[in-house]
Amino acid sequence: MMRVSCISVDLINADKPPAALAFLAGACEKVDANYHAISLNSEFLKNLSSDHYNEIYRNIKLNNIEKFETQIDPVITSVIDQIIDFKSNHLLISLFSWAQFELAEFFLSN
Repeated sequence: MMRVSCISVDLINADKPPAALAFLAGACEKVDANYHAISLNSEFLKNLSSDHYNEIYRNIKLNNIEKFETQIDPVITSVIDQIIDFKSNHLLISLFSWAQFELAEFFLSN
């Protein structure tokens, strides 16, 4: 059975969630795959104070992710743990925009 983790790399404003996970979930449903969806944005919002989130958000948009690797690494590790716990054998990853490339690269390198 196909088990898919749908990941949205979407560090964006908290009040504007992207539709990417709905599209990825629809693709999974079309092929009868078991799936779960994770938004990095939601995970960061859940695990960081709003001030810290906003600071990281600003700096990632400026491609300064290296300054915050130690702060975001526990969140990324938590997401990876969720993927492992779900026993995913496929990943579907959506980037909100080109500005998310560095965060996606950091996520995928872990």
